[in-house]
Amino acid sequence: MINPLRNTYRICFELGNFCPYSHVHKKCPISLEKEPINLSANIVSKVLMVANKYDFQGEIAFHTYSEPLVDPRLFKFIELVKKNTKAKILIWTCGWNLTQNLLDELITIGVDEIIVSSYSNEEFNRLSKLDGHKIIKYTVRVLQAFDDILNIYNKIEINSKSPCFAPLGEIIITRDGKLSLCCHDWQRCHTLGNLYFEDFEDILNKKEIREVYNRLKTGDRFLDICKRCERISAGKDLSDL
Repeated sequence: MINPLRNTYRICFELGNFCPYSHVHKKCPISLEKEPINLSANIVSKVLMVANKYDFQGEIAFHTYSEPLVDPRLFKFIELVKKNTKAKILIWTCGWNLTQNLLDELITIGVDEIIVSSYSNEEFNRLSKLDGHKIIKYTVRVLQAFDDILNIYNKIEINSKSPCFAPLGEIIITRDGKLSLCCHDWQRCHTLGNLYFEDFEDILNKKEIREVYNRLKTGDRFLDICKRCERISAGKDLSDL
């Protein structure tokens, strides 16, 4: 049986569409959202079952354009990951509500790495003083500039030939249950399946997703958004698909 996750280093769940700094970061897609959306807990559970089936030992994360620490279900999801998989848990956060008590709880429950993108020098100083560095991998950095992700679809084509391991290197599961090409495709123009209607394992084995992966990994950036993108989605190619 071929493991459909053999080329995947991270599965990322976007739990919702809320970030407390969206009013500041107007170049973030979340700033355009009007109505709240939450990813179904049932989808998270089913994806983790597939991860367990194939002994996935990469990373499970709970971000994309949303803030994971404000979701009241986060600790339950972390418990599901710890109970049902051998994956490592990454929390990528803006740090808005991160305190020493919350950091201690995250460490206790088994989070392996926390990355904080702070929005000011004051926040950087506050968050850097939290005691987590000696226990887990805990990184705080100042968000120097907001990226221009909103304009990715209108950028000039750069025709990069660099290999990219989307969409299987990092699997992006959006807040509306879609399996996205990558995190830059925020309009979800190139979705490869919908977990509200399809099984995760079936999506991974689709001919379409394999063809996209095989072409991008060789530097064939044939999709319109890929022609305009400098990013290289990380991953590792273990075999031809």
